[in-house]
Amino acid sequence: MFEKRDEQKIEGGETRKGGNLGKSSGDARVGRARFTDARASQKLGDVESDATGTQKNGKTQVPSQWSAVVELIFDDIDSDHDGVISEGEVNEALYNPKFQGAKASAVSALHKWFQKVKRVSNDQLLWERGVTKADIIKYDPKKMPEPEDFFLRSETKIKTTNKVLFAGDKSPKPEALRQGPIGDCYFLSALVAYINKVGPEKAKEMIVDNKDGTYTVRFPGKLGTVTVSAPTDAEIARYSGADDGIWVVVMEKAYAKARANEPKPDVQKRIGEGGQLKTGLEAFTKSGTDTDFLVRVPLLGTKKEDTIKKLDKAFGKVDGKKRMVTAAIWSENEYNLPKGHAYTVMDWDGKMLTIRNPWGRNPRPNANGKRLRGVDNTDPYDTGKFAMTLDEFYDVFSEICYEE
Repeated sequence: MFEKRDEQKIEGGETRKGGNLGKSSGDARVGRARFTDARASQKLGDVESDATGTQKNGKTQVPSQWSAVVELIFDDIDSDHDGVISEGEVNEALYNPKFQGAKASAVSALHKWFQKVKRVSNDQLLWERGVTKADIIKYDPKKMPEPEDFFLRSETKIKTTNKVLFAGDKSPKPEALRQGPIGDCYFLSALVAYINKVGPEKAKEMIVDNKDGTYTVRFPGKLGTVTVSAPTDAEIARYSGADDGIWVVVMEKAYAKARANEPKPDVQKRIGEGGQLKTGLEAFTKSGTDTDFLVRVPLLGTKKEDTIKKLDKAFGKVDGKKRMVTAAIWSENEYNLPKGHAYTVMDWDGKMLTIRNPWGRNPRPNANGKRLRGVDNTDPYDTGKFAMTLDEFYDVFSEICYEE
């Protein structure tokens, strides 16, 4: 299983293990939101904040823009009006297109950090069934900054996302994909592998715009065909993304629905808690998969000469047929590449492997660590794409999975 890791900020406000990614387009800080709705002003207590967030009237609690918006829309999310927002209700709100802009950002942050927020006030007997207004009122961004930070980044993400299926050249570009705040690297690395295998023009045939606010996704593997509604603002904030449209959001939404076999699955629970490499590849092939553990794994390792043969076959050197390949890192390494994480093997030329991190970037090395090698004069830390010899690959990676 991959994607269980220590917290480190990445696009859309997700947190990830291992090292400092630095500032990215999805991690941009924005100024505190301004609300024109009179009720929002009341919820903020009619208190102005300075640039540091300190209240000018002398109160000590830092005002939270996120909690102010959640207070405003609390009753809209709490559909059964019992005073408690349940997991099911916040998940339903994620699918609701009426929440837009700041309200959608607030919903997505609540969905992401629900388990932490519901324990803020400890105001429910026996167990915390969900989020209450007391939790929201007591919420302090100094003590729990994640929902506030996620909210601010989500607003930027919603505003900057091009809400067409495919922008630019009208086809999905693997280099545009950026994993967001759910742990589905095993799926996204396979998606990139599929586009790399068949090409963008063929890959875009997976998604059909029905011109009625829905999209039909035809998975080439075992999941069949799924129709989903157009992503809401809250889903755009909560899911992964791309620089060239909403196709990644549509694919994740369809994948969650296909895996769960229910109309409105909780994406975090259904696909966002990690998965096996073969599980990701099986969405895109009916040919079966072959998983090998590398030599560094005691008693289970595959010899390098055998890996060379399989890579040669996977990249068309045997029968001219290209196949998908993904790989995973289990342990800390000298390059500071994230562990518990899946990657796409994009190419093999007999000497070097080209590999891509689905984050679309890589953490910088530690002070005494090794630097990654870029591909085609690009920066591996800005693009997520890097090259390794087979020896280097064996030093870092623990598992590799091939389409048969």
